[in-house]
Amino acid sequence: MRTESDIKNIRFTLLGRLQIDLERVEDDPEWAPFAVKVASGEITLDEALKRYLMKYFSREEFPHDIPVTNGPADLMGLNLEVINASNSGN
Repeated sequence: MRTESDIKNIRFTLLGRLQIDLERVEDDPEWAPFAVKVASGEITLDEALKRYLMKYFSREEFPHDIPVTNGPADLMGLNLEVINASNSGN
């Protein structure tokens, strides 16, 4: 019989770098509300990109596709930074 000791909580940290193409972003319907805010001057393009990407990173499906999990992960402390070409270190 399964018991509570069969369930283990795993803490993890994600660190990565992602290169995006703004033309592809603009083609994504999810981008539309952010584009409106940028066009109105409510937020900067960098802030809009952070919010847009945060929406994808924090979806409940992650990491639901991993067969050993019991469902979605709770992502806490997720932080994104837009690194422009001039300060990317490349």
